[in-house]
Amino acid sequence: MSVESVLAEYLNPFPKGDFEQHGNANWLPDVAKGWFKQKGVNLDVQVDEINEVAPILVSVDDVITFVRTWKPGTYKSPAQVMTERIEERFKELTTFKLKDYYAEHLMRSAGYETPSTDEVPF
Repeated sequence: MSVESVLAEYLNPFPKGDFEQHGNANWLPDVAKGWFKQKGVNLDVQVDEINEVAPILVSVDDVITFVRTWKPGTYKSPAQVMTERIEERFKELTTFKLKDYYAEHLMRSAGYETPSTDEVPF
């Protein structure tokens, strides 16, 4: 879990004036227009709401850095990247896509349980 992962999950578009207030107006060309919505929830309110539910605390400066770096919906956490690599490799090996029930079955069948030493099998 990282600040970027939390922001990718919880951050919604916000008014452009909030970016100008908390960031630098000269950075506006670096920010995708998809982050701005006139009737969006204010940035400081969103940060407070995110901090109430997320396991990692984020600040307004973290949000400014995040929106300058990433367009909406483009950030992928390391876990998402790993999942996509596993799915691609599975498809290369088996020629069909990995589905949830395949993965669950594989996890169950790969699980090894140590036999209990309390009971004798005969």
